[in-house]
Amino acid sequence: LDTQHQTIINLINKLIVHQQSAVTTAAVNSILNDMLKYTREHLEYEEALLEKLNYPDISQHKTHHMNYQEQIVDLIFEATELVLKGRNQDTSISCKALEFLKQWWNDHILNEDMKYKPFLEENFIN
Repeated sequence: LDTQHQTIINLINKLIVHQQSAVTTAAVNSILNDMLKYTREHLEYEEALLEKLNYPDISQHKTHHMNYQEQIVDLIFEATELVLKGRNQDTSISCKALEFLKQWWNDHILNEDMKYKPFLEENFIN
């Protein structure tokens, strides 16, 4: 899971680098699509593992994941709309995406995911 989280950080960093180089809205859209694809795989893996081990807060954790995916899809639609309107140099979407992803990292991965860490350690040791 930590390796998968590192891949997510790498995608966030890619967005940061692209934002600093005035990347096109289409490129931001591409990064967001990559983020959605990868995180869906990661979230499915994480949920399956937690379900297999009967993690007590799995329902709430899945709700967090669903909300995340919905927000990423909303950002993708927004970026697509900007491209279709010919606003391919609009930096608002990359700023909005970065703000969301940083908040997600801090709120979910560094807090919510850390809640199951002792549970996983206990179940893998036993």
